[in-house]
Amino acid sequence: MLKLLITIFILTSFIIYSKELSLKDKNEVFKKADDIMLKISKYGERKPNLTVKKSLTSKKDVIKYLDSEIKAQYSENQFLAEEQIMKLFGLINKDVNYLKAIKYVLSQEVAGYYNPKNNTMYIADWIPIALQEIVLAHELFHAVQKENYKVMDKIMNSDNSNSDEKLAISSLLEGEATAIMMDYEMVIKKKSNMSFEKVPMLEFMLNMSMAMSPSKSFNKYSKYPQVMMAMMVFPYIKGLVFLTHFKKAGGWKAIDKIYKRLPISTEQILHIDKYISNEKPIKIKLKNKETLIKNCKYLGESVLGEASLYTIFQHDKLNETNISDADGWNGDKIYVYDCNKTYSAIFITQWDTVKDASEFLSSIAKFLNDSVGKNSQIKLKSNSFKISLKNNKQYYGLANNKRVIVLLNLNNSLIKPILSKF
Repeated sequence: MLKLLITIFILTSFIIYSKELSLKDKNEVFKKADDIMLKISKYGERKPNLTVKKSLTSKKDVIKYLDSEIKAQYSENQFLAEEQIMKLFGLINKDVNYLKAIKYVLSQEVAGYYNPKNNTMYIADWIPIALQEIVLAHELFHAVQKENYKVMDKIMNSDNSNSDEKLAISSLLEGEATAIMMDYEMVIKKKSNMSFEKVPMLEFMLNMSMAMSPSKSFNKYSKYPQVMMAMMVFPYIKGLVFLTHFKKAGGWKAIDKIYKRLPISTEQILHIDKYISNEKPIKIKLKNKETLIKNCKYLGESVLGEASLYTIFQHDKLNETNISDADGWNGDKIYVYDCNKTYSAIFITQWDTVKDASEFLSSIAKFLNDSVGKNSQIKLKSNSFKISLKNNKQYYGLANNKRVIVLLNLNNSLIKPILSKF
């Protein structure tokens, strides 16, 4: 999914019937923003951003912003490659225009955003005045992060060649902004001592909030709208959970230290011990990637990461896969190809143990059979699977020791020649 510094506002039912803010409301919001900036920066023990600008934004303006950020954050064919990855996994429907879908969904879900490039907090003019304060607390803390750390510029200016690392850093930024938002309501305003890290069953509570107020914006684009929404909110929820450990251990100063050694994978977000030990995933490189598939043009590559696999296994409709089947991830790379306007990919994953690799092979085979196989017959063995499609294409997976290779939507005749090169 697109990695932008925006607020995903879960209480969408409040947004639907809202009206554009009046001039009086605008002045009230701007005045409140200055007060919130001082309170949250002091509470989070950071230097305030006193030069942050404020502006109202419309849904049309949000779409313009998304257009500019897509161009900035994706190089050459990367966005097309990401679109085809989503379609090859069956996460969005094949006939969907991915760019239009992303812009529509985000324009529906955005409640405000901070643009570090011009140091401006954009306030959605369709959000009710009663809900503006909590959005401001979240987004203005991004301005605080910009004032105190260089990481904000890094994530905004990097492309998506390693979207997993980008999502890990985004989880730190969004997780802490969400923590500040919660504490603004509970501690600063209500004078409670129930700060975010003390909330019992925090992750369960947040997931229940999503379940009770589900977004409908993905429904017409995806067979798995719950997977898509979970991918979008991953940095907010999992980033928050990640930070609870450090806040309990050493307060805001412990979180401050994370900015000096950023997480490098979503594996480190999901498994705090792996961040602490600084366990690094294996970097996978494919030789001759441009010419590996005959008569196909290489489009691009990315790292999906444990977060994407975890989210698929957590929210699929099968109940045959387990969240734990994403555990043991130790690196991956997916390479995307244009084969005369049909698309294929080679997905290489590395695992901690042979058992981890075997469990992943079984789960991804079952998911792919449901998402793209439809009425096809799956042949699943202990170390391989094959899903034959009607158009003489195959999805083929092979586990070899700790490595699993999955070929997506390739002509039958190409399977063996490609596998012989690994």
